[in-house]
Amino acid sequence: MGLYIIVQQFESHLIYPLVIRKVVGVSPVIVILALIIGAKLAGFLGIVLSVPMVSALMEFVDDIEKRKVQFWQKAEELENI
Repeated sequence: MGLYIIVQQFESHLIYPLVIRKVVGVSPVIVILALIIGAKLAGFLGIVLSVPMVSALMEFVDDIEKRKVQFWQKAEELENI
């Protein structure tokens, strides 16, 4: 029983975040924080939905950053004309 608990804790706190980082592209620290916050806010449903929500939020922020960079590049090109 003790070995099972140790293996389960190892899997849920180390392996799962690393796999999520590889598949989803989210840092393990962000995954752990998202899981904790999701659990506190919405219980089991929060745990299930927290990682996809964080992943979508990070993609949204990345898109905004890319558009911002493109905007400033175009502004500089127009300024140089």
